[in-house]
Amino acid sequence: SGWLVDRIGTARLVPFLLLPMAMGFVVIGSTGALAVAALGLSLMAISQGASSTVTNAFWAEFYGTKSLGGIKSLVTAVMVLGSAIGPLISGLLIDVGINFDDQMLGIAAYVGCSAILAGVAVSRARKLLPLAP
Repeated sequence: SGWLVDRIGTARLVPFLLLPMAMGFVVIGSTGALAVAALGLSLMAISQGASSTVTNAFWAEFYGTKSLGGIKSLVTAVMVLGSAIGPLISGLLIDVGINFDDQMLGIAAYVGCSAILAGVAVSRARKLLPLAP
């Protein structure tokens, strides 16, 4: 992903960063086969692995390095909160009768919508923010 950041920039990559993860959730939600689930996890790993490179470069490119520590600490706090809330929501959904496979498909839709919103946000930010030196 570092190579892609250097070649095409973070603004073009961010909208596509979550798509392998969304596809991974679709694969996992659509099959009970362990071997196929490994493919789903591999797709998720692509997004997760690229995330550290692309997002760190994105913050520096759009907001500069002066505020990088504050931005990263806020993003990390939100990520930890999401990690804590996720299992609770999943458990509650199982309690009301929504099985795990259906949850995976719902999460895929959520992640896909997040990718679209990220694309819109980056497009608007490019117009509103001067790129950091």
